[in-house]
Amino acid sequence: MHGSDALSRAAHAAVRKQKMTDHIDIAYMIEPSFDEAKRFEVSVAWDDMAKEYRVHVLKRYGHRDRTFPASRFSTLKQMVANLRLPHCVPALMGFDGTTYRLYIGRGAEVIYSWWAELPEDWHALRPIVDEMLQVAEET
Repeated sequence: MHGSDALSRAAHAAVRKQKMTDHIDIAYMIEPSFDEAKRFEVSVAWDDMAKEYRVHVLKRYGHRDRTFPASRFSTLKQMVANLRLPHCVPALMGFDGTTYRLYIGRGAEVIYSWWAELPEDWHALRPIVDEMLQVAEET
């Protein structure tokens, strides 16, 4: 292997690592069992080409899209970076009601899913969920 090839691979790996850690992709979904009109999704994704975040809000009767500068999500990124949650928690279970999902990741992904009420042990997710709902309002 030539020295320049190894350097090129190392530089490429560093850029990949930076892209995966400096920016986040996150989505929040509300999925009612029987009321499709209340189904809701908001996603925030980093656009490497445009160097901005793209927000997509999906509701039953349409969707909205908007772009935001990276600075808009510094608080959200900090909240995600500081998360320390148990993997398995006691939770409510049932057939009817609403399922909530929070996807966090870029490359690797973590999915938090709960039914009806946010589990007490995951209370640290509440500010993230609230921020995602605020982003949806701004979009």
